[in-house]
Amino acid sequence: MLLPSSSFFLSNHLTVLIEQQNHNEQQLQYALTRNNSAAFRHVVLNSRKGSEPWFVAQKALAKIDANAALSLAKWYQKQSLLLTNLSLENYTLTKHKMEMWLEQAVRLKNIEASAILAQHYLENELLDKAKIVIQAIPKQSMQGVLLKIKLAIATGDQSQLQILMKKHEANLKQTVEGQSLLNDIYKFNVLALPLESNQTDNYQSCVSSLQLFASQLSHLYKLEELVTSFREKKLSQHICIAPIRYISNQMLDCKTEHNLAIACDETGFSHVASTVDTRHIGIMLGEGGANVHFGILYFDKNDSVDVFSHEITHLMGFIDEYPLNEQHDACSGIQTETFAHNISVLSPTYQGERKEVRAQILKQISWSKAIEKTTPILQPLAGAKKHWRLGTPKEYQHKVGLFPANSCESTLLQSQNLIQAFKPLYQRTHLEYFEYEIPTVYLSLLAQQPKSYLMPSFHWNIALAQYLAGNTKEAKHWLSISQSWHFKLADN
Repeated sequence: MLLPSSSFFLSNHLTVLIEQQNHNEQQLQYALTRNNSAAFRHVVLNSRKGSEPWFVAQKALAKIDANAALSLAKWYQKQSLLLTNLSLENYTLTKHKMEMWLEQAVRLKNIEASAILAQHYLENELLDKAKIVIQAIPKQSMQGVLLKIKLAIATGDQSQLQILMKKHEANLKQTVEGQSLLNDIYKFNVLALPLESNQTDNYQSCVSSLQLFASQLSHLYKLEELVTSFREKKLSQHICIAPIRYISNQMLDCKTEHNLAIACDETGFSHVASTVDTRHIGIMLGEGGANVHFGILYFDKNDSVDVFSHEITHLMGFIDEYPLNEQHDACSGIQTETFAHNISVLSPTYQGERKEVRAQILKQISWSKAIEKTTPILQPLAGAKKHWRLGTPKEYQHKVGLFPANSCESTLLQSQNLIQAFKPLYQRTHLEYFEYEIPTVYLSLLAQQPKSYLMPSFHWNIALAQYLAGNTKEAKHWLSISQSWHFKLADN
């Protein structure tokens, strides 16, 4: 068969042949060398998705064809989901390629790609990028409206959210995705309804109670999963968790870095305090180290249920059994009174009659009633009469006793043999390694003394923050509210 000599007519001729399936292999290969779009489309349709020929053809088409760019993006999106828990490096690279092809499809005016990319940016908290992409979506399209509402939620723009809701709520109810978003808005109290209109349970009657907040929809969904998993743990029986709620991003002023403990300006929580009916609050953020600061629990979206559970134990009065910061108050000297369910900081050695010393020590241990009379807690020091080293011998490791903890290991006082932290059990526990379950003994100690060693209410955090900011009057106000929680605890 003769081929027309003109490149223009040749290309058109090849296109017709390929589209009508009247070409041969030689013509197809020649058309590919001429970057003929019909030839590339033929390869895409007749190759296994993800194969090298498929990739080569799609990438060639994606320079001018938005659908080809979108197909590549969707392929990488699917691969990234498969790699989520396997290889971080490959996952990151695959996600980057997905973004690259979505951006190309957006440049070629593909509305579906714009919606997918905007949603991706929202989920990854790249809000400025999301805003730019959303602006390119037709204003009255339902997809555009949904994304604008999600952006308003993510940025904490309550006024914009109310405008959008007033204008589009009726239409949102007509679609499955729209109704689903409306359900989430009301379920998570995104519109900040007053306490009396959304609170059905009285959490003030619980000894330990927690209100969890997040400022992003994706975080709120993660919180739901986290709480569901936590409820499977025995520790959950000792705390009341209120329905998860949204908090505006504009109310949060937090320092969040991957390797540092999360820290926030806690004066800002005064804006939500009147709508909270729990003793403690918890905030999920995008990143940062999990920690408990008095009555507030901070953690990030990547923390597991084990980390979450570990931090909740701190609200209830348990201390870490791994090395604390060398400046930690718990390790500042020999304790003058019990301060935790699981840790006592005492002198490593004592002198006196064994029976009297034992009685003296037991008064300083919160778990003393769990120690059997036959379990020793004092060991004689060689060559010293009536001198004792504090601690239970290793042969009693399956008993409740007085075993060295690592809590104060980083301190100068312990290195000088002036103090030693002790714990009830020989084995490692949930307070040292997140993955370990909390021991039954610890749960029993908590059940016996649920009101002891609780962190103060989160109002105390606000009081302290106001005091440090020089607002004495405000500090006194919030301190009085915190004290009222203490009195409620005494009355229950």
